[in-house]
This record gives sequence, C-alpha cells and structure tokens, in this order.
Amino acid sequence: MVNEFTFYFLILCISFVSFNFFGTLIFSIFKIHLDGFYVTHFTRMAIGMTVFVVCTAICFTKGNSIFILYLPLLSILAFRFGFKERSKWKFYLNFSKEYMCIFLAALLLFAFRFYAIHKFSSDITVILGGDIHYYAQVSNFISETGFENCSLDYAFPEGVSPYHYFELWFCAGIQHIFNTNSVLTLYYIIYPLGTIILWLGICALMEQYRKLKFLDVIFAFVLLSVSGIFLNLIPNLHFMRHIGTYLVNGLNFPKFLIIYILITSSILFYKKTKIFESIICLLAIPISFISTAPGIFTGVTAWIILEYFLNKKLLFKEALTCVAVSIAIISFYFVLNSSLETFVNIETSYNHYFQYNYWKTFFNIIVGTSIHWLIICFLYFMLFAPYLKWDKEYFLQNKMFMLSVCFVASSLLFWGVLNNKLDAVQVFTNISVPLINTGLCIFIIHIYFCELKKANLFIKLLLAFILLLTISQSEIVAHVSLKKPKFNLYYNQISSANLSRIGGLLLTSEDYKKIGYAEYSCFVYSDEISNAKNKTINISISCHLYPFAEDTTLHKFQAKHLAQAPFNKFLKHQKKNYTFKNIETSQLAFINKMQMNYIICYPKARIPQSLLPKIKEIITDSNTGRKLILLK
Repeated sequence: MVNEFTFYFLILCISFVSFNFFGTLIFSIFKIHLDGFYVTHFTRMAIGMTVFVVCTAICFTKGNSIFILYLPLLSILAFRFGFKERSKWKFYLNFSKEYMCIFLAALLLFAFRFYAIHKFSSDITVILGGDIHYYAQVSNFISETGFENCSLDYAFPEGVSPYHYFELWFCAGIQHIFNTNSVLTLYYIIYPLGTIILWLGICALMEQYRKLKFLDVIFAFVLLSVSGIFLNLIPNLHFMRHIGTYLVNGLNFPKFLIIYILITSSILFYKKTKIFESIICLLAIPISFISTAPGIFTGVTAWIILEYFLNKKLLFKEALTCVAVSIAIISFYFVLNSSLETFVNIETSYNHYFQYNYWKTFFNIIVGTSIHWLIICFLYFMLFAPYLKWDKEYFLQNKMFMLSVCFVASSLLFWGVLNNKLDAVQVFTNISVPLINTGLCIFIIHIYFCELKKANLFIKLLLAFILLLTISQSEIVAHVSLKKPKFNLYYNQISSANLSRIGGLLLTSEDYKKIGYAEYSCFVYSDEISNAKNKTINISISCHLYPFAEDTTLHKFQAKHLAQAPFNKFLKHQKKNYTFKNIETSQLAFINKMQMNYIICYPKARIPQSLLPKIKEIITDSNTGRKLILLK
C-alpha cells in the first residue's frame, strides 16, 4: 500500500510539473505575460493539460478525434493574447509559500482518493461506483482501438460517437506513459490533478480582488465544495425530493472538471474585458462535452441577438465563431458516420408532439425545475441580501450573467423538448450545474472581499457555516462510500498473476437484476478485474441472459444497447456466416478472439463445459462466493 501511494503520488507530481513546463514553454513562444501568481499558473496548467489531451487524442486516433477542433481555438487565443509583451524564458519551482500550498493541496486531494479506495483497513484495493469503472474501460477502449466510441465493442470496433472524452484521453495518455491501471489512474491522477487546476482557477478569480493571503487560499480550497444546496433539510421536503443533482460540486463529480475549468477561464477573460476570448472558452465546452451543445450554442446565440437589440452592437466575430464551431462539430460526426440520436431524433420527437403525456412531462420539467431553482436562489438571497450593495444596472450590463441565464434557460427548454429520451436530462444538468455552482462561487467570493466592515466577522462565520454544511452532505470523493468494505476480493491474485488484457463475466438473469447499472448497459463491472495492476477490460459474455424491463420505452432502450454488446455482435456475425452452433461454443470462440485470460463467475452462474479444458486455476472467494477462473 505504501509503494502504491508513493508511486501514484509521484506520477501526480511529475504530471503537474510537466504541464506547468509545457504551459511556460507556450507562454515563452507566444511572448505571453500575465499578472498574478495564481492567474499565471492556472493558465499555464490549463493550457499544458489541454495540449497534452489534444495531442494524445490525435495521436491515438490518427487525427479522427473531435479534439482536433481545439487546435484552431487554441491558435486564435494564442495569437490574440500573445505577441504583445516580451517574455523571457523562465521556468522554475521554488519552495515559496504558494508552491507549498499547491503541494499540500495535491497531497490532500490524493490522500482523500487513496483513503476512499483502501480505507486504511487492508492491502486489498476496493473501488466502488459503476460509472468510474465504465469510464476507465472507455479510456482503455479508445486508446486501444483508436475510435472515440463508448460502446466498448472490442470485437467489431467501428465509427465514433459523442461522449465526454476529455478526462478519458487524459487518462489514456498518462496510462500509456507510465503503464498504470486505468481505474487507479482516473482516481489517483486525473481527478486530483483536474481538481488542483480548478482550485488554482478559483484562486485566480479571488486574485482579481487582492493579493491572496494564506487563509484566502484555504478559503478557495473550501469553495470547491460549493453546491446549490447547503441545507440537508431541502432534499427531504416532498416537493424537493428529486433535486440531488444540485448537490454535485467540483469535488464529488470530477467528470465536470473540464467544464468548470473552461467556465473559469471564460470568466477570467471577461473580467479583463476580452469578450471574444471569453466566448471562445465557452464554445470549447461542447467539443469536450457534446451534451452541453444545445445550451451553449443557443445561449450564445440568444446573447448575441440581445446585445444587438439592446445596445445596437453587432458581435460579428462572436457570431461567426459560434456558427463555425457548431458546423465543425456536426460535420465531424457526419463525415465519420456517427449519430447524434442520443440527444436529437426529430422523427421520434415529432411523433410524441401529439401525445398528452409528452406535454404533461414537458410542463412538469420546465415548471418543476424552475421552482426548484427559485427556492434555492431565494434561500441564498435571504442570507446575503442585507450585506450586498445592489446595483440595478449590474444585471443588465453584466453580459456574463445574461449569458449564464441563457445557458440555463435554453438547456432546460431542450431537456423539456427531448423528454422522451431517457438521458435527455444530461442536456440540462451537464452545463447548468457547473454554471450554477460557479456563479454561487463568484457570488460568495464577492461577498468575502466586499462585505460591509461592520459585518466582517459575522459574514465570514456565516460563509464558513454554509460551506461546512455543503461539505457535510456531499462525499469528498466521487461515487465512493467512506464506509469500510465488508468483503474480500481477488486483488492480490490478479495483481500477482499480472493479468493485463481482457476478462469476462458469467452471470445469471438474477445477477443482472441486482446490478443497477446493467439497466442501461450490458457491461457489468467487477472490482476484481478493474483493480489489476495493468490495463484491463472486463466484458460480459453471458448478456443473452439479460432480463428486459416491462416498460416499453425502457425495453426498447435496453434492446438497442444490448444489440451493441460485443458478445451479441459476435453472435450476430457468426450467424451471418453460418458458424454459430450454440451459446457455449460461441462463448469459447469469443474468449479466444478476445484473448481473455481470466473469467469472473458469479455464484449461481454455470461454467460452460466447453471452457473446462482452458481452465488453469479456480479461486473461490469465501465471502462473496464468486470464482476467479484463470485461463491457460
């Protein structure tokens, strides 16, 4: 355990220094100079990380990556922001208090992640949370096949599909360089490093008010936990029960980190009255997170129109860039034969327009969510209203505020329109939640630095109380319970066997019913496989036993995803070529094709007779009853 802690933390530190170095090099090439320690280092780190991710994606996909669209945006920012001041080459890391703060922040974030996995109870690694397993496997898949596709179809990889690939290419690049496990790389390196960059961004926002003191830096670290809800009582109210999304913050939902970082960059540009650069940062968000496209593009368009009618100012460059980026994204997926039907299907939506339930759901989404948000805003307003110097012109003249309102409103509208899609809620949450939390963060920073002198102590105590409440109700580490594990797994056996390719899972129909994530995907994630030292994938080879839901809409959704399962596509390929005999024979052929060297067999699942000659060893877990089958 000590060796693992040291190894991954060392990689984290190396990554931080490397990105800072790359950012400094780019600053030197383009002669960019910034004022302020945290603004400079946030920008360097953000640029260094982005360039690394873009290069990784382009390298692995041979240019067929959506992140190729980052190149013109980065070039525009570099040329507009650079070549104005001379900057000498200067790169060093000293032991000043600022660097010590960064080091301690990295150590603290890493320790939280490490504790969440190990619990300090044993040498056996336990990772919970199906989403993280899935993300790790997608990272493995895209790096190994060179296709940005989240279907995990190793048998017949094809095409590309929209997804949030930024942190996954980040993981793939680090994993490729250091030969680390994808799940542990996400937990130990990608998420802490992204959180550190976001923390530097919050410090940069605070630095716009004054040079930061040590307590200010700590306060910025605590602001990572800011969310829309600060009272435990709120989600327990009958009308407010389904608002758990507002509990998401920069610490406990790290897949949003790139959105937070880009929003923060946009705000920093806006504060320097660089509107065009600010909007470019926002337009980069849909490239990283395709589900944010409806809210971003509609919001920017609405803002440009409002600006023209209110101030008679035509934002030609902003409008042209918005159109160019939207066309580029659609063209990329169109040329590579992808589909955006996850979020847009005109024919299906059109058929629903004539149904009463469709409009009832639309009304409930728009009205219900708006009331939820107004209640949350009202609670913050009641607490801080006495200490604000209200300026009626502020909200009308603040373009960033108007833009944020357009984002939230348009994303909410699109969610309502696409309510027949099970995952359409992401169109709203994936952009609205980071915007809301960032807005609250800026609001609190403004109060922190600009409150009335007489209320100085009280307002800071109030802020501390609210932040402690937000921390108390949301787990520090994403998707991980801080409770100690109650079961033993095969981590030591898998690690010692150095298994590094693909593992399979054998389950019964009842096993599928007990696994919640299987409701949306035919891939079941096993802790034992995901914790192997090297890159490892686990694919279910018994998805023909999958039990469909009785609900017609969900049944169709499950059937569509199941049809894309690697083993099912393998069966379809066999039947097409008339080589299919029976399921057991196909399972063996699939295992051989995938070069699997271990199988996890759930207690009631039957080991196929055809598999027996390939078995090298069977290890049974005394607590769970599951078997680890090592293959020859």
